[in-house]
Amino acid sequence: MEKEKVASKGLQRLRAKFETSEILDALHCFDKIRPIISDHDFRPPKTRENLLKLHSMAMELVNYQSADEEEKLKKVLKLANDIHIKVYTCLKNLMKVKVTLEKLYGLGRKRTKKAADV
Repeated sequence: MEKEKVASKGLQRLRAKFETSEILDALHCFDKIRPIISDHDFRPPKTRENLLKLHSMAMELVNYQSADEEEKLKKVLKLANDIHIKVYTCLKNLMKVKVTLEKLYGLGRKRTKKAADV
C-alpha cells in the first residue's frame, strides 16, 4: 500500500515540477557533442585523431630543436586550444543532460528527511 503512495507522490511531483521539453533540450545538448565523439562510418572521431597529432607535434617540439620551433609552438598551442574547446563543449552539454536526468530521477524517488533537508 505504501508503494502506491510513494509512486503517487512521485507522479504528482513529476507533473507539478517537470517539463518534458527539458528532455528534448537535453537531447539537443547531446546532439551537439555527437560530431565530436562519434565514430562516423567506423572511423575514429576527428578529436581522437587531433589528440594523436597533438602528441606527435608536442613530442617533436620537446625532443628536437629547430629553427622554426616558435612557429611549431604556436601550432601546438592552437591545436590544443581547438581540442580544449571541443572537450569543453562536450562537458558543458553533458552537464546539462546530467542535470535534466537528475531532476527527473529526483522527482520520482521517495524523499527521506535527510534528502529533503539537503
